[in-house]
This record gives sequence, C-alpha cells and structure tokens, in this order.
Amino acid sequence: MEQARATGVQVEAAPLVLLVHFGDAQFRGSERCLLNAAKGIAECGYELVLWTNHATLAAMVAPLAREILLSDFSAPIGFGAGSGKVRSVAALMGLIRQARALIRRLRPNLILCNSLAPCQWMIPASLLTGTPTLAYIHTSYRPKLRLLSFAYGASHLIGVSAYALQNFVRDGFPEGRFSIVYNGVDDLAEARKGAMANMRATLGIAENEFVIASLSALVEWKRVDLIVEAFKLASTSPGRNLTLIVVGDGPCLPRLKEAAGGARVIFCGWCDDVAAILGAADCVVSAAEQEAFALSLLEAASMGVPVIGARAGGTVEAIVDGETGLFAEPGSAASFASCMLRLRDDPELRQRLGASARQAFQERYQVRRMQRDINTLVNSYSRRERRLGEGMLARAWRLAWYSVKLSAWRVQNAWRGKPPKALT
Repeated sequence: MEQARATGVQVEAAPLVLLVHFGDAQFRGSERCLLNAAKGIAECGYELVLWTNHATLAAMVAPLAREILLSDFSAPIGFGAGSGKVRSVAALMGLIRQARALIRRLRPNLILCNSLAPCQWMIPASLLTGTPTLAYIHTSYRPKLRLLSFAYGASHLIGVSAYALQNFVRDGFPEGRFSIVYNGVDDLAEARKGAMANMRATLGIAENEFVIASLSALVEWKRVDLIVEAFKLASTSPGRNLTLIVVGDGPCLPRLKEAAGGARVIFCGWCDDVAAILGAADCVVSAAEQEAFALSLLEAASMGVPVIGARAGGTVEAIVDGETGLFAEPGSAASFASCMLRLRDDPELRQRLGASARQAFQERYQVRRMQRDINTLVNSYSRRERRLGEGMLARAWRLAWYSVKLSAWRVQNAWRGKPPKALT
C-alpha cells in the first residue's frame, strides 16, 4: 500500500465478505460448512471478517480473516437456548444498531449469514445500509422461525438440500432467489489405507467382526437411540459378530449407554480422526429423519464405505437406494436391523454400494465443488452496485409480504386448530 502511494498508483481494495454465525459450544455440521465456504471465498481473493459467538470457529477462521469479532450473543428470539438468556426486543434492537454500525465501518460488499438465527439482526441492518445478504440454510425451519428470522428479506437463500429449502419454496419464495448447494467434504480415500487395522486394534475389535459406525451429535433428533435398538435386534441373528461404534457426544449419552446394556457398543466421544473410524467400519448408519444433508454420509462415500439412512429429510437426496446405499423406514428399528444384516451377509453388495458411493462422491460431493458453487453466488452478489434502489426495495417488500402472508396463515391455522401440511 505504501509503495502504491509513493508511485501514485491507485490500488483497488479487495472485496470484503462479512460472515456472521450464531451457535452453541459444539462444532457441528453448520460450522464445518461455513469453515469450508470461508476457505473457498478467501482463495478467490476476498477479504473476510467473521462476527460470531463461537470461539472454536473463530480460531479456525482467524488465519483466513482480516478481523475476528467474538461476541456473547444471547439466543435470538424464538430460537431457544443459547449462550445466554433469550434476547428481549429491546436487546434485539440494540444488536441491529450494532450490526448497522459494523456494516458502516467495514463497508462489506456482501454479508453471509450462516443459518437463520443471525438473520434476525443482520437482515434489518443490511436493508438499512443497502448491503446484499445471503442466508446459508442447513435445516428445515418451522413457520415461526421463518417469520422471526426475517429471512424473507435476504437477497438470496442457499440451502444444503431441497429439503432445507422446501418450506420457503412452499411459502412461494420467488424462483431465482434461492439455490441448492449440496454439502461437500474432503476426499478421505487415501486415509483409509492402513486405518482399519490401526483403529480396530485401538478399540479392541477383531478383524472378523462386522463393524457399524454412527457419527453424529448425541441429541434426540439424530435418533441414535434407534440405531442402538436396531443393532441389538441384529445382534441376536446368528452369523458374523457385530460391533457398533458410536462417535459423538451430547445430552443423550447417558441414556444411550443405559440402552446399550451388555451389547457390543463402543462409545468413542468426539473423534478428530474421522478417517480412522470410517476405515475401521464396514458400514455407516444415520437414522435422523430431519437431517438436511449429513456430512458423515458424504465422508463415508469418499472412502467407499456403504451407508444406511432413513428414507426421510435430505437423506433421500444423498442416497440412491440400492445403488449408493440402503434406505430403512423412518422410526423402524426392525427395518434398520434388516439393512445391517443384509450388508453383513452380502460382501458383494457392500463392495458394489461402496464403489458407487465413491463414484457419486467424486462427481458431486467434493468440497471444491461446494466452494465453487458458493463462490459463484458470492461473486454475483458482491459485485453489484450498492444502492437503496430496486434491490433493497424489492427485498423489503418481499419481507413485508411474506411476513404478513405467513402470519395470516398461522392465525387461520390456530383458529382451525390444525396446521396445513404446506406450512409444517
């Protein structure tokens, strides 16, 4: 910069993207997705500033960012428990003013809100300052949260699956203002070499045992309890011995250990070496019915490990039944147990599903593809002229219209005592 001043050459500043994230203490899928997106955006020559309450994410993004702003956000209104008390309306207005001041100081070319929660204060602030804003959506939200987030005022919605965006589409959110960018992960295939023997020896698992792995946060909606129940059913079947590895931590851990009883279930807690776990596994299972697009299924695919998933949510977009994995019926322990035994007893099927999953990963689910798709949207919106004209007015009108529309539906549903399917 000093050399540019000395020579009188005007150097154009690199475009700036402001990333905003609200989360709890755990480092889960949405944090991993934002970290991968940040890496891709930075590699394209953008400067980054991260505003978050998540210390682990802040530390990981720091090497990529010009500035890190770590704040103790209270939980957004309607979004439940967080790091502090639920925010009052007065506190929300204060945070909107803080966001507006930050935008005026940084003058970002674009704001990227990770999930709907930070949209609650960033969408109003972005409308007041005329700044394009993308909302990166990792799950399917109920009408109340779609309303309270003000997400209808975003410039564009990015969903990790059609399932994540389905309710906005049903609300009538305009076509062309949302995109599906499927999650991507690093290729772990090379890490598989030698990992199986090492991890199995560490966990005390014999080479001839059939190993099933579950990798997720141990929270209720992930339905790891169903996987444990299905495993216990499958374990009663004669044949090759079964072992279940449960990777993850969370409030359901004590109950899951009690449910496992004397079954061959190994609880590993959080594990940084996912490749080693997958290398030791013969298949991976996900029983969550509200999963938007599980990273664990993609990581398994990258290593050619066959998967079993519930025929629900975004999992139906991640698995082709009988080609890249198997579907079990949601909520049915018997169905999951049947899939486990089918894979155990048919090595040719395991090999075929694993190979097809690996091919699908290479074609569609590599992290570079995900980064490229997000960068296309970032490039498009960050280079548009900043003004309070048609873009901001259209966003403000869209926010007002859909808020009134959905509020009216909610009042009508409450009067009827039954919500319509389109709004669940």
